[in-house]
Amino acid sequence: LQISNEELQSVNEELYSVNAEYQLKLDELQELNDDMRNFLNSTMIGIIFLDNSLNIRKFTDYAAFEFGIKESDIGRPVVHIMHSFSNFDISEDARQVLDTLVPLQREVRSVKGDCYMLSMSPYRTVNDRIMGVIISIIDIQELKQAYTQIEKLSYALEQMPNLVALADTDGRVEYVNPCFTSLTGYTPQETLGRDLRQLMPPEMPKQDYEAVWQELKRGNVWTAELECRKKNGETYWERASLQPVINKAGVTTNYLKLAEDITTQKVLQFSESEYRQHLESMVQLRTADLEESRNEARAASRAKTAFLSNMSHEIRTPMNAIIGFAHILSQSELGFSQKQQLGKIQMAASTLLAIINDVLDFSKIEAGRLVLQDSPFDLRDALETVCGIVRGAAEEKRLWLRVCSR
Repeated sequence: LQISNEELQSVNEELYSVNAEYQLKLDELQELNDDMRNFLNSTMIGIIFLDNSLNIRKFTDYAAFEFGIKESDIGRPVVHIMHSFSNFDISEDARQVLDTLVPLQREVRSVKGDCYMLSMSPYRTVNDRIMGVIISIIDIQELKQAYTQIEKLSYALEQMPNLVALADTDGRVEYVNPCFTSLTGYTPQETLGRDLRQLMPPEMPKQDYEAVWQELKRGNVWTAELECRKKNGETYWERASLQPVINKAGVTTNYLKLAEDITTQKVLQFSESEYRQHLESMVQLRTADLEESRNEARAASRAKTAFLSNMSHEIRTPMNAIIGFAHILSQSELGFSQKQQLGKIQMAASTLLAIINDVLDFSKIEAGRLVLQDSPFDLRDALETVCGIVRGAAEEKRLWLRVCSR
């Protein structure tokens, strides 16, 4: 009896020890379970555990909140509570995963229009036994909207008619759009990872590029018109702009190059400059021709004036002689008819002398030295004088001239 009592006491002590170890394992298991539950709830991922009959076995708090699952739904078929999704049979996919043991992933929409990423995979135990299906559901509505926005911006960059290049803070090219390739001839594979300087004109001095780089590091925008070279060696002109890309925290994350092809404008500008120079040379030539013509006209005018002056002087000399002799003749004894004819000779000679003087006045007119005299005269006497000069020629033609006054 004493021996049995001692053995019983020993067994009792062993039970206490085993019980303590068991309790420790239970505590560790509970802690692990709590950790796993908190971890799953903190991930904002809805997770539903199904058994082999596709009945709900367990679920996370996020799944309960997002899809309205309750504790009373445990043991119910998953198809009964998955009414939140439109035009989608979740049990069919779960059965497929359970039969094929191949994970499945698809994008689904709720009846509210929100977008979710649904993943299914077999539930495997430590002994590699299949004990059902795990369903994880992630709300990707905001991610989908952000992706759509990024996709729009990407399409805009891809279809921009201007050159776009993006470099990191070390100046290494990270992105170029298709316009860059069509303009320069360099493919993205030939450009990505290259130094930003290789996108600048090869003739740009190193110190100038360093000045541009320092300007960018100060957060400023640098613009210029550059003559660059394509891959095939041809030159083209671009109006380029380099600027830093600064995030919300005020940190420069990238450097952006935007450039517009202005080759056609430059060609037109050069052509316009050449045409303007041609017009200027034509104007100068025409001005020289006009100056030469004006000089020739002046020379001709001076020659005409000299000729008229000489001719007038040559004619005036004999006219003065005629007038002088007529005056002498009028002092002699003449008959009435002879005196009348001599008077006509004197009048005609005086008129011709006046005409000669008028011819000489042309030179004064051209030189701007003619002075007009404003003095009264007798119109009848002037007309009688004219008629007396031409009356003889008129009578030969049987014409009768007479000055009449009213």
